[in-house]
Amino acid sequence: MKKYIPYILIVVGSISFILSVFVIDSAPAGPIAMFGGIGLVVAGILIDNESRKKKKFEAHMADVRKREASRQKKCAQFEAELESIPLVEITPIQGAKVNRQYLKDLPELPYRPITRKTKIANMFPLVFIDVETTGLHTSSSRITEVTALYFKNSLDEPAEAFTTLINPCTEIPEETVRINGITEEMVEDAPTFASIRDQLQGFIAGANIAGHNLDFDMKFLFTSGLDVPLDVKYYDMLPFAQKVLKRGSDVQNHKLETLCSHYGIYRETAHRSLSDCLAESKVFNCLLQDYRE
Repeated sequence: MKKYIPYILIVVGSISFILSVFVIDSAPAGPIAMFGGIGLVVAGILIDNESRKKKKFEAHMADVRKREASRQKKCAQFEAELESIPLVEITPIQGAKVNRQYLKDLPELPYRPITRKTKIANMFPLVFIDVETTGLHTSSSRITEVTALYFKNSLDEPAEAFTTLINPCTEIPEETVRINGITEEMVEDAPTFASIRDQLQGFIAGANIAGHNLDFDMKFLFTSGLDVPLDVKYYDMLPFAQKVLKRGSDVQNHKLETLCSHYGIYRETAHRSLSDCLAESKVFNCLLQDYRE
């Protein structure tokens, strides 16, 4: 109804002027003409406001379409880069058995804080590690996917990736499926962790290790039977992000997806280990640049 008010005022104003002509020699002519003039002025103001609102809305929608187009382009670039990463051929050892380890026996890992004195070149070779699991607790949950993304000399381009789904030999809760999309059907014919443990161990040997909330991943890998290397450096991106980006002013939180959005890193396959590793490497690179500026 509001959008018709200016036009109603125009009609009323016009009628008022017409009436004022016919009663030009009578007393009401002046007030009628004045009323008509006010109506036309108000109508003009309202129409101008509506026009401004329309232009503002159209500009906003154009900006939304532009940003969405940019997001889709970046998504496509990310997915293309993901597809181009050379993958190590996984050769599971059939019938392999590995004893699970108690979390209390996990040795203290040599995490290294990143400071302005840190030499970036000394971080390499660097492997980003990420696991997907059936839940949050090592005592009751199991790994469903593992990725180690290897960077030889810089973060510009990954050299290769060790990545595979893992059969957890247990049910995958529906709430977990909703998060990462990994179903029991997908892992039914996947290798067990025990059958790929030695190959993963060899792949990461001698490389420094990085990740987002890395402690979570290393706890699962250790309890699953991996001998965590102690002669390398560990870099956890989460405390580094908390150091570089202040919560509230820079970002709302320091979750990986929030950090990706902050740096304009968009992807379609969040919460899959290879995608997470690549996203982590890109965010880590951005954090290093911001920290040194």
